[in-house]
Amino acid sequence: MKANLQNFKGYVFSNWENCDPSFGQFCDVKVPDGQIKTVTANYIPAPVPPATLNVLSAGASKVKITRIAGPADVGGETDYKRIYRENVSAVLEASQNSGGKIFENWSSCGPKYPANDLKCSVEVKTGETKTVTANYKTPPPPPDEPVAILVVRSGGVDGVSINGSPPGLGGTTSNYSYTRTSTSSISGKLVAPGTSGAGKFSAWLNCDEAAGDTCTVSVVVDETQTVTADYKVSSPPPPPPPPPPPPPPPPDGDKDKPACSDGIDNDGDGFVDYPADIGCGSPDDTDEAINFLKRFIREL
Repeated sequence: MKANLQNFKGYVFSNWENCDPSFGQFCDVKVPDGQIKTVTANYIPAPVPPATLNVLSAGASKVKITRIAGPADVGGETDYKRIYRENVSAVLEASQNSGGKIFENWSSCGPKYPANDLKCSVEVKTGETKTVTANYKTPPPPPDEPVAILVVRSGGVDGVSINGSPPGLGGTTSNYSYTRTSTSSISGKLVAPGTSGAGKFSAWLNCDEAAGDTCTVSVVVDETQTVTADYKVSSPPPPPPPPPPPPPPPPDGDKDKPACSDGIDNDGDGFVDYPADIGCGSPDDTDEAINFLKRFIREL
């Protein structure tokens, strides 16, 4: 005979009794003539698949999960798994903070609580696997602490060394300014040098009180004050004018103004045009002119 190994009304085959012999689901039976023999196929309840609950965390590790309701062992430290032989219903609660992270929400919980609630309701039936996740995030940075800000500028020149009282207020301008901050109010005096580089101190601007080279300031928390030490830079003298251009040469072929005397009365004044231009010609021309003059004097 052969036993049915299939699930039968919630039961499964276990073993044979009184066979001659039995092998697994098979049973050999030998009955002598005139006798009665009884064999038995034993069935047991079919095993029930478990209910499996996984509890995870994201964004933080080793998060403590507290049991609010349900099996005694349903709480724990993430990530963990719990297996039950029957249906399970539980309420879990995540930690508000874990490892420097803050709780954000639950994933895949039941509808009993909002997702961003620390509590998570969960139900798992046999044969099911349910996973819930507690999500964590990095907290936002703390708000900036309010401060008092003093900006000291130099106008006209850079790199001006300002003395301060108290000394911490002083400094040297870079890119025409420097800054002082404090979580408490700032008050004191600034003194500008009379000269800096090519600049000469002119005045302080936007001080609470200015007297000569001294500027008094007072800045409260959460406010900014900008003061300016103004310097005047003298303009360099203009360059000398360029020299006048040389006179142009006389035009070619000017009959009224010969380059040299030719011993002739060109202007009709009764005198030979000489000796104003004597020596401007070649040496031969000059000798000829002198000889002509000597002959002219002898004839007189």
